Amino acid sequence: TTNLIVGAAIALALGFSMRSIHAQVDRLLDNVFFRKRHDDEQAIRAFTHEAAYITDATALLTRTKALLEKHAEATDVGIFLDDRNGHYGKTSENDPAFVALRAWRKPIDLHTIDTTLHGEFAYPMVARGHLVGAIVVGPKRSGDPYAPDESNAILQLAHGVGGSLDILSASGQAPVDDLLEAIQTLSGQLRALAVKIDELPKHSA
Repeated sequence: TTNLIVGAAIALALGFSMRSIHAQVDRLLDNVFFRKRHDDEQAIRAFTHEAAYITDATALLTRTKALLEKHAEATDVGIFLDDRNGHYGKTSENDPAFVALRAWRKPIDLHTIDTTLHGEFAYPMVARGHLVGAIVVGPKRSGDPYAPDESNAILQLAHGVGGSLDILSASGQAPVDDLLEAIQTLSGQLRALAVKIDELPKHSA
């Protein structure tokens, strides 16, 4: 009986020790091989908190697009806002993607739905129970898929930015027309920048 009790105690001790060792090894491997992904995810979540303290809509939109292009490695980022006239940007509110976003309030895989939107995923921007817009991200530059935890961080970012824009609009600091104009201006600047980048190899050659 004594030997049985001692053996059981040793087995339990070894079991807990192995679990602890496995957990430490898993954390070490995770930090070594997925450190950048975790850092990028943390950057997205941190900006979600900061978005509520940005008082300029143009700055908020600019930083949101730049953040996702850098830390989510999205090849393209589109922000579509409700113009209160039946459209999100230039897309009808009855487009299947926006119908699904209003109905389910969760990310939509654009490859699985018949929509005019181009990209990988659309994330709902919800404020006070209303779909104020959507963030659409293109494929990752690396060609990798968006990881579940990364997608969840982007979803939280979309909600945070949507709430901030709603507050700015309600306070009169960011009328809808000004927001739409800011998005169009920002898109034009990004296209101009892309043209300049494409021309760089020609000059260097």
